[in-house]
Amino acid sequence: MPPPASARSKPAPGRQAALGAPRQNGHPCVKPLALCKYLATLLRPPDAYLDDAALLVPFCGSGSEMIGAIQAGWRNVVGIDNDADMLPIAEARCAYWQAEADGERAPRHNA
Repeated sequence: MPPPASARSKPAPGRQAALGAPRQNGHPCVKPLALCKYLATLLRPPDAYLDDAALLVPFCGSGSEMIGAIQAGWRNVVGIDNDADMLPIAEARCAYWQAEADGERAPRHNA
C-alpha cells in the first residue's frame, strides 16, 4: 500500500490549501514566514554593519522572503521579480510588516 499523498505532491488546481480552502496568497510558491525569518536571520550581519548591508531577493514573488528579512531586523531589503502582477502584492505585504516592525500596527497572523 503506497503512503498517502501529501499536500505538496498534489497539483494546485485553483491554488487551494491542503484542506481545500482557497489560499489567501495566490502565488504558486508561498513559503512560511517563520522559515523566511529564520533564513534571513542566518544571513543578517552584525549590528555594526547593518546600516550598510542590503539583502537582495531575486524572484521575490509575493514578498515572503522580504517579510522574513524585515522580521529578522534587516533594514535594507530589495526585491526583484519578472512577474509585474506580483510586485504590488509584495509591496503591500512588505509595507504592512514594515509598519508592524516600526510599531505602527498591531500584529496580524495570517498575512
